[in-house]
Amino acid sequence: MFRKVLIANRGEIACRIIRTLHRMGIGSVAVYSDADRHALHVLQADEAIHLGPSPVSESYLREDKLIAAARDCGVEAIHPGYGFLSESPPFAQACEAAGIVFIGPTPAQIRDFGLKHTARDIAARAGIPLLPGSELLADIEEARREAVRIGYPVMLKSSAGGGGIGMQLVRQESELSAALDGVERLAQKNFSHGGVFLERYIEHARHIEVQIFGDGVGEVIALGERDCSVQRRNQKVIEETPATGLSETLRNRLHDTAVRLGRAVRYKSAGTVEFVYDVRCGEFYFLEVNTRLQVEHCITEEVTGVDLVEWMVRVAANDGLKLVAPTSSGASIQVRIYAEDPARGFRPSSGTLTRARFAAEARVESWVEDGTTITPYYDPLLAKIIVADVDRNAAVAKLQRVLNGTEIAGIETNLDYVRQLAAAQVFAAGGMTTRVLEGFSYTPRTLEILSGGTQTTIQDYPGRLKYWNVGVPPSGPMDSLSFRLGNRAVGNPSDAAALEITMSGPTLKFNTDAVICLTGARMHADLDGRPIAGAVLDVWQTQSNRLYDSQDQSLDGLHMRGKFKSDTEGRYLIRTVQPVNYPIPSDGPVGAMLKATGRHPWRPAHIHFVISADGYEPVTTHIFDRTDPYLASDAVFAVKDSLICDFVRHEKPDPQASRLGIAGPYCTAQFDFRLTPSATAQATIMDAQRRLAALGTRG
Repeated sequence: MFRKVLIANRGEIACRIIRTLHRMGIGSVAVYSDADRHALHVLQADEAIHLGPSPVSESYLREDKLIAAARDCGVEAIHPGYGFLSESPPFAQACEAAGIVFIGPTPAQIRDFGLKHTARDIAARAGIPLLPGSELLADIEEARREAVRIGYPVMLKSSAGGGGIGMQLVRQESELSAALDGVERLAQKNFSHGGVFLERYIEHARHIEVQIFGDGVGEVIALGERDCSVQRRNQKVIEETPATGLSETLRNRLHDTAVRLGRAVRYKSAGTVEFVYDVRCGEFYFLEVNTRLQVEHCITEEVTGVDLVEWMVRVAANDGLKLVAPTSSGASIQVRIYAEDPARGFRPSSGTLTRARFAAEARVESWVEDGTTITPYYDPLLAKIIVADVDRNAAVAKLQRVLNGTEIAGIETNLDYVRQLAAAQVFAAGGMTTRVLEGFSYTPRTLEILSGGTQTTIQDYPGRLKYWNVGVPPSGPMDSLSFRLGNRAVGNPSDAAALEITMSGPTLKFNTDAVICLTGARMHADLDGRPIAGAVLDVWQTQSNRLYDSQDQSLDGLHMRGKFKSDTEGRYLIRTVQPVNYPIPSDGPVGAMLKATGRHPWRPAHIHFVISADGYEPVTTHIFDRTDPYLASDAVFAVKDSLICDFVRHEKPDPQASRLGIAGPYCTAQFDFRLTPSATAQATIMDAQRRLAALGTRG
């Protein structure tokens, strides 16, 4: 067995390989670029070697530097992981020439299966069913002739590479020329090989792959299949095993076909045979072979109990591993979490993660933690979340729980996108095709900062305190009372994060329904260009709103579904809410807006808040609480068909409240009500006004 192995990779796969090496008692050597000098795989490995600058062409793709690092550290083998040089025949050959074992298939197998058109030839000789296709195309004229012979629609494919790169669907001849030019350019740029061929396109297809493993001397086994049909732009998003909706006869045919292909070349190590399954006719066809460890290998491990990395190491070390096909049990699903923004065309995002929390009941393969910097140099994969259970229904339910319990903050990710996808009926039903995401409607539950304003900050309560002795100034809301009252008005915890405005306000765009509370100093705010003050606003039905403050105001808080925290705090409150259907009385619902103002001799404070019940569950909001020692008034507001207000006077002033300048018994109280007119509501307003008048003005 090897004493020391170098991992020629980074990120989560490097961490995953290191874990198995440590369990096997094998020393691990990590490599890293400038951008990854503090990465998790560097910290977890026994040794770490610096490769060079951040770009992959100067670090992780430098074969010479990797071989030199391996020699310097005295390693006996290199594990390439996936991506980078994992399917590079020259790198595998360079390892062998240097006397270092390449943990993976042979260079010849990588070369033969690495080019899709040669892989098709091998499959054809082995009697594997193929889609109608062409040889490598010489020019556009040959492409036109072959497309007519095959029949539109066709798929243009780069012979080299993978990961969905270098593929273009062509539905008619007028699209062919531009598509051919584009695929050839991508292929040459990404894989240094411009070869392109045509293949028939299956409209209603599922992407099903079989995990195989070979000992290199003739024995090859199948470890089950995986359904990878949930794809976006030909890149996998969710994978699961076993594939749903397949008969046992069809499942066995898939496994036997993949094993037959592997045995035809005496395959060595881990590999994946990919098929396209035509839902309409019930037949499957060969796509390609991935001669490496797959990103989604974890779900196979979950249902078989096999550690594929360990098997790869043992076969490479000639450790006498006897291959016996394991029995699979249960179901497993994997979701990929990417640093990308679904609301902006899945544009990659970069920055510092302020929070990364994953549910304990899931297997998580990740390389990130609080404070990890995500750079634009590498693949945006942050984590793979894997769940397993007794059957698919239980696994789906667990996946939904796990995703809801996952927190990633600081940059945009696809976490909420996969949450909504995992909760969708189309996913629960199973048997999805490769085009399912084209019809999936994602609703971003986000708030966009279109303009930050002048000196607008995010604060929380009580903020950062007691660090002056180490040179860190305190933070937190300047008006902590208004901050906490605003949070209470919208049902947030009192310490929920908020926006604080001290000069001019921001412009905010809401991509989902929201309840907004403006507290603190007097301010001017517009909603879609219209002033908010004095208007009846139904915020439950508001979409893509803008909130704007252009004066010297204080914005008291921002809180999005309890997920966002900061070390500061403020004075506007915004909270995303989920509408709930509720039976409203037949005489019509009431949408209400209340503005409550209390002035203190030396500290002004007031609350603006919006409550709506139109078509949804009535809202009861406690602004003041009798049990709160800091407050001296109580008001309960319930919106249904009327507005109900109760005000309680304290006979004696609260010394603590007065000392803190909080609205108490010695303040001027003024309440203005604006709501949709109805006989009941008008009567309630008049009664409330009489009661307010009875309170009088003291101070």
